[in-house]
Amino acid sequence: MSSDEEPETFAGISMNALKCCLCNKHFNKPKFLTCLHTFCLKCLKNWVKKNDGVLECPTCHAPHDIPEGGIQKFPTNGVMRGLVDHMTGMEKTEPQLCSNCPSEATDYCTNCDYFYCEACVAIHKHAKKTNMHTVITLQEYKDLGAEKQLAHKILFCKEHKVNLKLYCEKCQVSICIECAHVQHKDQEHVIKDGSQVFKEFVTNASQKLIESEGKEAKLRQTEDKLKLVKTSLLQNKENCHAAIQEHFDAIQQLLDAQKAENIKELDEIFDGDINRTNHQLREVDSIIIQLQSTRELTQNLVKSPNVTLALMNANMISSQVDVLLNFKMDVQPVDDAAWKFFPVNTFREELQSGHVGKIKHISPDLSTIDITNSRVLSDENVSFTLTTKETHGEECYDNAINITSKMTSPSGDDINLEVVDNENGTYAISGSSCDVPGKWKLTILIGSQIVGGSPMKVNVVESGFQSATCLKDYCNQGELHNINVIDKAIFACFSRNRNIAKLSKNGIELIDMRYIGGSKVLSLCGGNPGEIICACHDITSHEGRIIVCKHDGTFIREFNGIKLGRVQGMMAVKDNEIYIPDNDKNCVLRVSLSGQLLAKIPSGSPSDVLKFPKGVAVTQDDHLLVCSYWKNQVVMFDKSGVFIKVFVDKGEDTDGKVYSPYSVAVDEQDNVVIGSLHRLQLFSKDGVFIKRIDDAKHMLYCPGSIICKKRQVIAADKRNASICVYNY
Repeated sequence: MSSDEEPETFAGISMNALKCCLCNKHFNKPKFLTCLHTFCLKCLKNWVKKNDGVLECPTCHAPHDIPEGGIQKFPTNGVMRGLVDHMTGMEKTEPQLCSNCPSEATDYCTNCDYFYCEACVAIHKHAKKTNMHTVITLQEYKDLGAEKQLAHKILFCKEHKVNLKLYCEKCQVSICIECAHVQHKDQEHVIKDGSQVFKEFVTNASQKLIESEGKEAKLRQTEDKLKLVKTSLLQNKENCHAAIQEHFDAIQQLLDAQKAENIKELDEIFDGDINRTNHQLREVDSIIIQLQSTRELTQNLVKSPNVTLALMNANMISSQVDVLLNFKMDVQPVDDAAWKFFPVNTFREELQSGHVGKIKHISPDLSTIDITNSRVLSDENVSFTLTTKETHGEECYDNAINITSKMTSPSGDDINLEVVDNENGTYAISGSSCDVPGKWKLTILIGSQIVGGSPMKVNVVESGFQSATCLKDYCNQGELHNINVIDKAIFACFSRNRNIAKLSKNGIELIDMRYIGGSKVLSLCGGNPGEIICACHDITSHEGRIIVCKHDGTFIREFNGIKLGRVQGMMAVKDNEIYIPDNDKNCVLRVSLSGQLLAKIPSGSPSDVLKFPKGVAVTQDDHLLVCSYWKNQVVMFDKSGVFIKVFVDKGEDTDGKVYSPYSVAVDEQDNVVIGSLHRLQLFSKDGVFIKRIDDAKHMLYCPGSIICKKRQVIAADKRNASICVYNY
């Protein structure tokens, strides 16, 4: 059969599927690769030899390890081999011989898959075991076509010469009934009818074919996206190349122009000097010639034998000699060869270091979101800052990138945020308030890529009062003097006992400080890891002492040499230094964590600046804020103790003013929270009033101490012996 007449399919299978793509011929000893692509054994060997012993699938380019024993150890594709063998048999022109004898066949048994001559078929039809078999003529067999012929084809066990009708699921091979009773007789071998296994395979394969079509569709989509990415990359490369060319062409033009300007200036300088020198040379040369001529003429006159004749021109010659001897140049020769070109070497250094331009790429992964606080109030606008960075982590600005941002509510609703390009690599991102409290998500995209750390969780909370924890059962009918957050737990001290309380997620624990005797703890703060610094006051002597203990109250040491009175206000710790307000001595002591006195505040200031100082706090600029309780002011000092200003002045029941200020704290934004009688207020770092945090319904009576963290204030209400929490 010629190639022009060759059918498109054979036994329902595409003819192209029966050909090796390397030799474009029907498979000869077809071998499976792990990727399931099939090639002739010889073609595979030649392919590996051509590629220096490396096997990469010629179709899908997947890499493969060559099995021990060589290429021939790859599994044989039995289906392809059987199809090609059958097709080759059908193309034979010689007569079909009988399966039992050398005679030419006339008939075919569909049950036995045997060809028979007239004599043998007669015996076959009358034999007791085969007289019910279906026998057709050879021509009828040929008319069946390849597909039906293959359907009747029977494969026999090589060992037992019996039909392979069964299938062992454990060994995953077709077997005969003899194999089932010998090699596969153990209970672990699950034997099934081959036809049933094939039906199960068809069902499973059909489902997988459907799934593979879906998978391929998704991969096609990915492929299309990758092609777009490739196109974008090529375009991006072209744009970068054009930008580089344009940039350096512009630099080259500037260099050429500067070069021409320098050469022009050089010509102007040296051409004038050279012309002047040439004029001087001509003038000197002329005088030399005249001197030579006059000297020669004078020599001739001196030798003249006729005196009268010689005297006729003697006077004129003598006068000319005097003129020549008295010649002086108007301008003496000057060596102007000291002119030099002084290059600006910094430009060359910039070129050598590559600072005139670099190829960079904005990296969404390395770009950062400056989210000052992950807690946002539901009644205020959201605001964030994005800083774009390139692949080495350096800040980088590209005015061509597209940045989008959104907030997603707990229910999945999106709020698009406004993005303002600051044109310096930072972007201001803002939007309307998130009016639903709960866990929101902030997403920022550069192009289609998510910025590192995004989506970021943002806790949207309601402003104002949140909760109160009553400690009246622990304060022995006294007041809640002071609280502080130390290593993720809140510690509290009271006015009428020596105990301190520890509040954690495990509950409230009362710690007995029995070793302080007749003293009581008035204030406390954190120190070194695992330590609490307690300011104690002796009821009898009225002297103060600083005790350092563990979180369980175990004594560690005492600050000896530190003399102080009562410490009823909140202490502050920053940079391993403690600021201790001494109520009785109207000062603040700056002490190291080891107990060394570093400074006494105020220093060099009016003595009446502080009157009964209570709470203290340190700003980010290392300025000290102190509540001057009796003067109804909050005042500011520098670190050395020099008075700077009145931060907030007195005023009773007035926003922006303080009356009986108890406590002060500085938050992460360097804003200042001040607790005074019946009022909790927020100020800017410059002392400008921002808002009131508490309200008439949840008013603090005496906020003895306050702690700020993540837009939240934890305050100790002295008189009500409660710890109150506010969002602001």
